Amino acid sequence: MNHFNTNMHFIAYFDILGYKQLVKSMEIFRIAQLIEETIKLARKLIKQLDEDDSPSDIKLRVFSDNFFVCAKYDWYGLVIMTHFIQQYLVRQGIFIRGAMCHGEILFTDEVICGQGLIDVYSLESELAIFPRVIIDDSYIEGAKVMYSNEQKRELTIDDVYKVLQESGAYKIDFDGFKVIDYLNSMLATALHLLAENNEEGHHKASTNFLTTLEIHKQLIISKLRENQGNLRVLQKFLWCKGYHNSFCRSYGANESIID
Repeated sequence: MNHFNTNMHFIAYFDILGYKQLVKSMEIFRIAQLIEETIKLARKLIKQLDEDDSPSDIKLRVFSDNFFVCAKYDWYGLVIMTHFIQQYLVRQGIFIRGAMCHGEILFTDEVICGQGLIDVYSLESELAIFPRVIIDDSYIEGAKVMYSNEQKRELTIDDVYKVLQESGAYKIDFDGFKVIDYLNSMLATALHLLAENNEEGHHKASTNFLTTLEIHKQLIISKLRENQGNLRVLQKFLWCKGYHNSFCRSYGANESIID
């Protein structure tokens, strides 16, 4: 009797950019510690999402530098999870590349397989190219159906985009792909904290964001210098520079622009 059943899932898949070089430059136990800490923080976020009106069904698996995160229902929580991991790893000096889609998979304690996994891997390896997480149209279409069910009325794709825009979660990139806008989502979080906290909280939220922005700037400058002789890798960090500068210009952070 077949006890394996596939289901439609919202899927996020990403890996660490430059993992081979990272292994050469860091002791493996330090890399393992970093990945383990990322997993712990991600699981803590899942618990926080569980405290909302409805529990989150997000599941997470990590193999080497490959992160696989999925949910049958919690499409919005998965977006939050993805830009949270992206933000955290950037603060540790690490960029990721990945993709998100809606597809059919088999997910058990021991097995992950299915067309959805093939699709998200193809998006990451063939289309993402730069240190970004692209959001496939299938993800938005699936979110529209799920969101309509949640609201008990027929909604449109524009309604989904409105929810994502309110959290600063995505942007349209230069080539038309929708991507996780992790800098803007960090700013949205900081502004939320500024609105809720006292003067001390205001200072902490503002300082944390500006510190992260400076870390992001210096990290990109370092990567550009390191890869001057490697055009294939250099183009990835030129994209980072363009993304960083575009964000800074949008919000008047001229002192953080990379020359």
